[in-house]
Amino acid sequence: MTNSSHKRAAKSGWGGKRAGAGRKPGPDASVSKVTTVVLTEDLIAKLRELGGSKWVREQIQKSGTEKTSNPDSQPSFSENTSLDLNRLLIHDPLSSLICSAPDDSAFSSGIKHGDMLIVNSKVPPKESNVVLVRHNSSYSLRKFRMEGNAVTLSMDTPTGEVAYSLADSECCILGVIQYVIKSLP
Repeated sequence: MTNSSHKRAAKSGWGGKRAGAGRKPGPDASVSKVTTVVLTEDLIAKLRELGGSKWVREQIQKSGTEKTSNPDSQPSFSENTSLDLNRLLIHDPLSSLICSAPDDSAFSSGIKHGDMLIVNSKVPPKESNVVLVRHNSSYSLRKFRMEGNAVTLSMDTPTGEVAYSLADSECCILGVIQYVIKSLP
């Protein structure tokens, strides 16, 4: 036998030793890359329970790390997954609190009475931040404003502007509003 009789035809496309064998291209085959992740046996078993590589791709897409350059793209929806709002919205659990808006004093900022607020007490307020304020043992929302060296906490209400001064010993900023969660009619 000669060597030429043992030569196989050149492979084209995907496949293993047999024609048509091997991993088939997926919908993103031309742009996807293979990566290796080193896992223990226990983690491999857990990964299989969760759905394997399909689950990993879904997690990466949900995390927002895959950005699309198309502004007209549709949002991605995932079924049967839990969404952890604490992880997404509360970056420092020890300095954050969740409360409902005590009144309509921040109506001009789009916050209505009863909207859920995520407040961070360690974030230093900046000009025009909406802050949660305690004044004379009542709570309200105010816009943080610097006027020279004086801090003013004010908000335009339907009856006019109501302002507090931090020089007032009965006034205290509890934190900066970071997120507002509201229900729509």
